[in-house]
Amino acid sequence: MQESVMQRMWDSAHLSGGNAAYVEELYELYLHDPNAVPEEWRTYFQKLPTDGSAATDVSHSTIRDHFVLLAKNSRRAQPVSAGTVSSEHEKKQVEVLRLIQAYR
Repeated sequence: MQESVMQRMWDSAHLSGGNAAYVEELYELYLHDPNAVPEEWRTYFQKLPTDGSAATDVSHSTIRDHFVLLAKNSRRAQPVSAGTVSSEHEKKQVEVLRLIQAYR
């Protein structure tokens, strides 16, 4: 059993540490164009587990750009207060959290 754990660590060592940025860049490139990465990486990325949905993974650069756009938006979302919560259940949840905070 110990050997299998060590073997898994050796098998995935190239994915962590100083190589993480490189692997992430390759994956970004793979998401935009799978044929732009070497065959062995393309095979590796194709074998990654999925959550079972038909949706594909979204590039991190797309998500970062979206957050930059949200940050630049002048109409930012305001924090929710107990007076603006709509349902009775949510109001009770807010009150429970306030009670917990008071005991702390």
